[in-house]
Amino acid sequence: MSLTPLNPPNTHSFQFDSARGRLLCREILAPRFSYEPHDYQLDSVTSILDGRDLLAITPTGSGKTGFLSMYIAVMLYFSENPSKHPVLPAASVVQNPCLLVVSPTKALEYDMETKFAALKIMFKVVAVH
Repeated sequence: MSLTPLNPPNTHSFQFDSARGRLLCREILAPRFSYEPHDYQLDSVTSILDGRDLLAITPTGSGKTGFLSMYIAVMLYFSENPSKHPVLPAASVVQNPCLLVVSPTKALEYDMETKFAALKIMFKVVAVH
């Protein structure tokens, strides 16, 4: 498995990719997820929240959908609770965040739709031919 940040971290005093940031993300995710995130999933989510791009090359079934669902769950939390964002002023928090996922197969898309629905995250599959 390879997780490679593609750009430098943010320059704010608060970093999601820190002990404090990881704890905050775990607290946000706990009510929505029935399992603890793997460390590498949390590493990815916190890195992205700090503004880094990420290229994740992992085996099938290793939790890539978890990266996506955890990231959007944290973004939705801050959208619904903008005053709780540790870096951005409430007026700067993204409202109604969305995520575009490009997948090579319809089966994977529909599987993701089911997983996101279980987390009460709206996920719409659009097939493009």
